[in-house]
Amino acid sequence: MEIIVHIGMPKTGTTALQRALGHNRHLLQENGILYPEGVLYQDEHKELVAALRSPKTLSRSLRQHYSDNLDRRKIDYKKFLGSVRATVNERDLKTVIFSAEGLFNTRLPEKLQKFEQDLRQIGDHIHVVVYIRNPAGHYLSHAQQVLKGSHILPRFKNRQYRNKISRFMSMADTLTVAAFERGQLKDGDITKDFMGRVFPSLPNLQDIIAPQVANETISAEAMDILQQHRLQRFGDQPNIFTAETDRLRHVLTQLDRNLPGYTRPQLLFEVRETIVALNPDLLWLHQEFGLTFQGINPQTTPEVPVEIHSPETVADICEINAARRQALAKVLENTLNCEG
Repeated sequence: MEIIVHIGMPKTGTTALQRALGHNRHLLQENGILYPEGVLYQDEHKELVAALRSPKTLSRSLRQHYSDNLDRRKIDYKKFLGSVRATVNERDLKTVIFSAEGLFNTRLPEKLQKFEQDLRQIGDHIHVVVYIRNPAGHYLSHAQQVLKGSHILPRFKNRQYRNKISRFMSMADTLTVAAFERGQLKDGDITKDFMGRVFPSLPNLQDIIAPQVANETISAEAMDILQQHRLQRFGDQPNIFTAETDRLRHVLTQLDRNLPGYTRPQLLFEVRETIVALNPDLLWLHQEFGLTFQGINPQTTPEVPVEIHSPETVADICEINAARRQALAKVLENTLNCEG
């Protein structure tokens, strides 16, 4: 029995992959593959993350769900893995897939050792799969996610690829580390790439149909409007999702795409260079796994600046078209007023 553990990293198409696996759950079972339903969410296994990481390092949604209730986290973890073991014992299965991107940031060795022991009660071969995004692309995607619930932009930092991947090396009988870049994914698709890597002998599964996942990437102008909304309306409540922000973000995303001049945001050159410089593990990824990223030479990374200032506004990280920003804010105001 093979156990495939997809651990992320975050912002590497995980939601699209999980929806595809969940959507094709019955097809997978026909091929001897179990993609179990989660306790908290149907198509993702966040109860693993909740039990294996400390409360302070959990996502906003998990902190809100569990607070500091360690017993509830343990109960859901045991319930989930117990259900998987029971299913494996009842059916003729060859493979179980777990997917939880938050596992990538698990820091506690004793928790991972326990996790490995629990997995080996289900199967005898553990295959860990991780997709790696270049640090600049990850930062920008993470910043957009943060602005959904806070006005405070993330700091520039070392992603510590080596430390995080190395924690899983002793657990994994097989370790797959792949670059998350459209040009390096099979047909530019995370699901096709994943299935091709883990099930190369099952070509019928490499083109599975998945529900469409909406692209919610907003422009730099929209990011700035969203940040100002959070600052003005919820400046004293960082790191909290609100219905008001969700509504505004949904409307803003649609208007942004329809307003002329939409482009995906781009980091300022000096910001991108700073982020790359802070991540020396890019060389290790290249030497150990052959990973390279477009526009980044891992052997000639820039020097870390003497002073690194934490960004405060979107304008600190991206170029903003002032005229388009003004037009977008105006059409947003009119739309919200009409909707009441």
